Amino acid sequence: MNRDFPHDDNAEQILLGNCILTESAAPLSGLDLSMFYRSNNQRVGMEILAMVKAGEPVTIERLAQRLHGKVPASYIAALPDGMPVYNDLTFYRRLIIQLAGCRQGALAAHALEHAYLSAIPERIREAIRNFESATLRGSSPGASGIHDVSLKEFLAMEIKPRAMLLDPAVPEQGLVMLYSKRGVGKTHLALGIAAAVASGTKFLRWTAHDPQPALCVDGELPASLLQKRIAETVLSVGADADAVGENLRIVTPDLQECGIPDLSTREGQAAFEPCVEGAKLVIIDNLSALCRTGDENEAQAWLPLQDWALRQRREGKSVLFVHHAGHQGKNKRGTSKREDLFDTVIALRHPRDYNPVNRLLAEVHFEKTRHFHGEDAKPFTVELATGDSGGTNWVTQNLDETQFNKASRLFSENAGIRDVMEELGVSRPTASRLQKRFRESQVSLPMA
Repeated sequence: MNRDFPHDDNAEQILLGNCILTESAAPLSGLDLSMFYRSNNQRVGMEILAMVKAGEPVTIERLAQRLHGKVPASYIAALPDGMPVYNDLTFYRRLIIQLAGCRQGALAAHALEHAYLSAIPERIREAIRNFESATLRGSSPGASGIHDVSLKEFLAMEIKPRAMLLDPAVPEQGLVMLYSKRGVGKTHLALGIAAAVASGTKFLRWTAHDPQPALCVDGELPASLLQKRIAETVLSVGADADAVGENLRIVTPDLQECGIPDLSTREGQAAFEPCVEGAKLVIIDNLSALCRTGDENEAQAWLPLQDWALRQRREGKSVLFVHHAGHQGKNKRGTSKREDLFDTVIALRHPRDYNPVNRLLAEVHFEKTRHFHGEDAKPFTVELATGDSGGTNWVTQNLDETQFNKASRLFSENAGIRDVMEELGVSRPTASRLQKRFRESQVSLPMA
């Protein structure tokens, strides 16, 4: 599509210019900033909201300082230049909403045209559904407005209980993060989750009760390696390619003519829509490779992707984000703002005595569990082992049992509390508890 998408630069400038003139965010009230066509306008709008929230006056000078290196100062200075203060900006807000709807329709129409040219019935039907959905969203009056209900109305609603895609780790309409440092095995686990959901099987200690369509978007692996890993993973969860069938779809850079678009931009998100449509689980592997706009250490850079994730949830989808840990390997890389959104946060770590000879050996820790607790939330170890027939299978063990076995070996060799603390990387109370349990186990041993 060489033609420019429907938009109105003047309407966007009037809203942002009036924010600066009134030193407030009121002109943006009720507006989704992703509806702005110009990325610079989206950035300025998000910064204005952040400044107002922080209690800062919205001035050209302060905006330029905060957006230094992202939006030219001359661009910001031109926004209110020669502009009056408007008493009522409703017309311009509605115009931006309508044009955003038109852009959605144009993208869907473009995808529909390509689908017809492909002559693939399934692809055509899917493109028609996308076009009808985009047309409906774009034509609905007040589509981006806020709708409230009374407590009485809310409690009387028949809201479908939340089911599980992969019980208990991934709920329906759930947002999940899986992270680790490089080389621990997060892509292996993400593929296992995808295969289990698509085939309705069990993976690790989690169960998919029914097969559901899944989309795996990989941003790093060569297609040949990804193909090998997926084939192994499907077999390792007790399914096969025929059983999974069309339920698991793959997006990989090597199969794209122009590479994979940036998911943190409006244009990139629109490009993904035909692939995402129909999936119940979308796996983004990983954030650094697929979301390339902005500084990942700044909360504002996360907002466009947060809006996209929440939109997927509204449409009944679950999203699993795969992410890298920071330099120390203990925390997620980038802003902690991401954590607020997720139902489940899973950290994958090497055991303290990890040996690279092991193919995959890691500890699974739950850092956030919004909808489950107790035994289900306890950490465990996972190993990808090679069977006698040459295939692979997943072996799990409670982490406390693994720690006790290691501590027992050390205590039997006359190691002390400090030795166990250093070897296992545990606190003194934990090491003392393990020592007490070890002594009790020795007393209970039968006499020879």
